[in-house]
Amino acid sequence: MSRAWVLLGLVVVGCVERAPVSDVVVPDAASERIAAVSERDPLFAWRRLDVLARDIGPRISGSPALDRAAAWAADGMRADGLQDVHLEPVSVPHWVRGEERGRIVAPIDRPLTLLGLGGSVGTDGTIRARVAVFGSLD
Repeated sequence: MSRAWVLLGLVVVGCVERAPVSDVVVPDAASERIAAVSERDPLFAWRRLDVLARDIGPRISGSPALDRAAAWAADGMRADGLQDVHLEPVSVPHWVRGEERGRIVAPIDRPLTLLGLGGSVGTDGTIRARVAVFGSLD
């Protein structure tokens, strides 16, 4: 299960409006503890979501912030008394900018400023080609 889904699940569990306790089937002690916290402190999950959004910030796939968010969530679960909390390694595809460099070699030799776009494929070597000039992005 992805870390993002685990975090989302934790937020949703504390944020949904609960039915009266008599209508809820509680399958285990962990569920009882979660229900008890939401009854005692209805804003508990919102405060956690606020910490996640403000202190950790955007959690783009493969980013250090995603790793920080997962560690924060696991630490919070352990502090809440949950047992056997652990993080699973997950392979998340993400683009990593390489080194772009280019040169105009004729009629004169000079550097060319380049910008690789996200998701572009590396060339793995030297490419020689004509330069196309465009007057606008249109």
